[in-house]
Amino acid sequence: MAQELNPPAWSVRDVAVGSAIVLFGTFALMFLLVSVALGGESEPDSVGIGYFWAAAALQGVLILLVLWRFVRKYGLPLSSLGLGRPVGKYVNLLSLAALLGSLGFTALYGWTVATLELDFLLPKPVPEELADRRFFVITAIVIAGWVPFVEEAFFRGFVFSGLTAKYGILVAGAISAAVFAAAHLSLGSLLPVFVTGILFAWLYHRTKSVWAPFSAHAGQNLIALSFAGAQ
Repeated sequence: MAQELNPPAWSVRDVAVGSAIVLFGTFALMFLLVSVALGGESEPDSVGIGYFWAAAALQGVLILLVLWRFVRKYGLPLSSLGLGRPVGKYVNLLSLAALLGSLGFTALYGWTVATLELDFLLPKPVPEELADRRFFVITAIVIAGWVPFVEEAFFRGFVFSGLTAKYGILVAGAISAAVFAAAHLSLGSLLPVFVTGILFAWLYHRTKSVWAPFSAHAGQNLIALSFAGAQ
């Protein structure tokens, strides 16, 4: 059984405030960036890549500022966000299981809504221009490094762990997964991302570290990017 760690000091109110800042801030950033992109004169592919890089960078900075605010508020070490080494047995196998579970559910969900001709519920694929070989390495670092790190530190290390003490594993996992899904701002991705969030919360609970869900998250993003480049 995984080693139990002391719960973080932040409250449910802290989690609610932090989540609201991230959700509304993400929406505002996306709206601003889309407005700038549509008003510019750049080529479509360069706009797409530039928009993605800017969106990932700004959202990540916003998340880190929120985390810094609450860690600093209580004088906690960074390890309180689950940045310590994973504990327990079979960490790699558990991470692989979460990754395969997420990929499998996403594929099943996509097939189901396509069969039912509910196209508005189809998850949006990674745009092909993001897999441009000229920028592939940089984009891969962003999508499989930076994005999974800040998101796992926030949604699992902060939101999930902050709610667990009061609501328990199941409710905290569902709420953190719902916030995670909402932050993706995509109707078609709501259910698949929600299920992925549940799996990653379970993985975090089992290993007491964001590095296990980070590896699964990074693998999923990298697979999606690779598929986009193969099209």
